[in-house]
Amino acid sequence: MKKNNRKLWLIFCFSISLLTLNSFTQAQIVPTEPANVISNHYMATYPAPIAILFQTTNVNVQISNAVGKVWDVNLRTEITHQFPVDIDMYLTSPQGTHVHFTSSTAGNGYGGGNAGVFNGTWWDDQAATNVEDAVYMPMVLQPSLQPVDALSAFDGENPNGTWTLTITDTFFLDDGSLNAAQLDIATYIGTPTCVTHSYTNTVSTPIPDNASISPTINVSDQPYRISQVKVFTKIPHTASADLDIFLTSPVGTKTTLVTDQGGVNDNIFNGTLWYDEASKSAGSVSNVYTDNVVETQLIPEGALGIFKGENPNGTWTLNVTDDNLNGNVGNLDNWWIEITTCAAGVNDVN
Repeated sequence: MKKNNRKLWLIFCFSISLLTLNSFTQAQIVPTEPANVISNHYMATYPAPIAILFQTTNVNVQISNAVGKVWDVNLRTEITHQFPVDIDMYLTSPQGTHVHFTSSTAGNGYGGGNAGVFNGTWWDDQAATNVEDAVYMPMVLQPSLQPVDALSAFDGENPNGTWTLTITDTFFLDDGSLNAAQLDIATYIGTPTCVTHSYTNTVSTPIPDNASISPTINVSDQPYRISQVKVFTKIPHTASADLDIFLTSPVGTKTTLVTDQGGVNDNIFNGTLWYDEASKSAGSVSNVYTDNVVETQLIPEGALGIFKGENPNGTWTLNVTDDNLNGNVGNLDNWWIEITTCAAGVNDVN
């Protein structure tokens, strides 16, 4: 049982500095730019602590005089909290786009009762692990995590204006502190030449009980690097939560579409378009699923933005696993990927 050790203070005072990132040692990964293109980096920092209480707190930073459009956004947090599972945190851009880093409802979120796991975390689409699938231990920092929603939802926006970090403790016992946060924005200048192609695998493949399948799609003759990836799956299954679905690129980068979501409901992913800019996240703890009602659009648990800047040519693999021996089975009727690539000058594939 949680102990009530709530602090009765809230520090609203904070200071903001905006600087180019030349003097900042990056711990996050910024993908190869798409452009034409000159890349700039901007960082806004909050050096003073903000209490995380059983209420919602908004913290604003202003970005001004930034040149170009958003190519990559990352956030670093230093959070001390006895129960990170209580924390709900999201970022809102000047254009009103919301991205959840970690989601929680009434103390049901990610990180468990493991203090210190977000105390120095870079939230980054290019991280190797997403916040839902990470393994947490007390006082063991997760140095980088993919957030619940994909940060690539900000791509192409004007970075100038107010960026609001919203943080809530969703359970009335215990509290914590946001000791520092750093927002890093990479921009590109110019208008890159982009093309979009779709590639389909129409081979119907059974998904046996407690077994895996790994169908592939081959991509060739793409001269540019990846800017965006979308995936479509048509998977009837009699217990959707049995499914773990992953996508692996030709260079071996792997991201999670969904794991253990949908409950005992049938056919939740039987016609789902997965993309980072969708309005509903597969990893949200507040999701409610209905039997035989397809989720037509979902943000994957892992970011598809992890593939940005890669060479798209080669074999793409969709791994679908039924991880529960319970008599429920399904079928992969078909799947396709849509890849947008953009010219990047000296960074082109060829």
